[in-house]
Amino acid sequence: PAQALARELQEQLGECKILFLAKGLQNNSCFSKTDFSFVDISASPISSLRACINIPRGIWQSTMAMRQFAPDLVVGFGSYHTFPVLCAATMTRVPMVLHVADCIPGRVNKLFSGRALFTGTFFPEAKAYLKGTVCQSQIPLRAQFYPPLRPSREAAHARYGFSAHKKTVLVFGGSQGASKLNQLVSAALHDSLQVLHFTGSQSDPEEIKAAYARGSVTAVVQRFEHEMQYAWAAADLVITRAGASTIAEQLAFGVPGILIPYPYAMDQHQDKNARFVEDVVGGARRLPEQGLTSERLAVEIDRLLEEAIYKKMQAALTQAQADIAELQFSKQILKVLG
Repeated sequence: PAQALARELQEQLGECKILFLAKGLQNNSCFSKTDFSFVDISASPISSLRACINIPRGIWQSTMAMRQFAPDLVVGFGSYHTFPVLCAATMTRVPMVLHVADCIPGRVNKLFSGRALFTGTFFPEAKAYLKGTVCQSQIPLRAQFYPPLRPSREAAHARYGFSAHKKTVLVFGGSQGASKLNQLVSAALHDSLQVLHFTGSQSDPEEIKAAYARGSVTAVVQRFEHEMQYAWAAADLVITRAGASTIAEQLAFGVPGILIPYPYAMDQHQDKNARFVEDVVGGARRLPEQGLTSERLAVEIDRLLEEAIYKKMQAALTQAQADIAELQFSKQILKVLG
């Protein structure tokens, strides 16, 4: 989301210098090191034994970087990685804006929200935990997730060698907590469906492939997909965790789904994210992992693919996307900057 925001600001402003400050950027495979200037800083969770060393060092590194870069604004996306940066912004009196993705904000966003020009929240419920000015905002996504750059359904099917006459189920759980989800889903799908399954780093794709082969299920199985716009464009139904970015992508593509929240997430925020999509949006079925079996999951999959239920969920997701279409975070930032 931070990189998507940076690209939006560059497109809208033309001349816009961007500097990323965070821990571990040099070795982060998801960060486009060739596209953005960056400085690696020290950071640790406050509860960490090394926090007394890493946090002050990170604040000093961030302060030096800001004095050299002289930013007009600091944008924080939460987590302990941003704590030294936001401390440095406070000390050097640089204005800040925050973005909260989950239903329950993290401690860092709660702490600094009172100082921010505003805090953008994806889920309306997050406002109750924050101070200062709060407004609902989209989670920035890559331009390829929206028309005109979004791939067609035909192009997506061609990429994976799928039939246009079968329903496609997209399955992924991310690297955190994906193993249980992988096992549940691979035993739940049947041969009338085709599946696109990204296992994450904790599971062996070959084992999942073998499970689908035993059930004669057409499947493309791999660890990751870096071009997720194709996966979403191909999907009729998604089975996944309930991270905020995943839900933002689900809304963007209007794909009904089954959300299985990661049960060990802090403050159970994934469960609350999933409840919002189920109860408020009406675009997903929330299934807690505890006690969930492949047999029950198979029943839920078949139920959601029934035409009346499926079309109702699809319409709900389309309406939800329309409701937040104008809440672009980059435009909200530009408005406060004048």
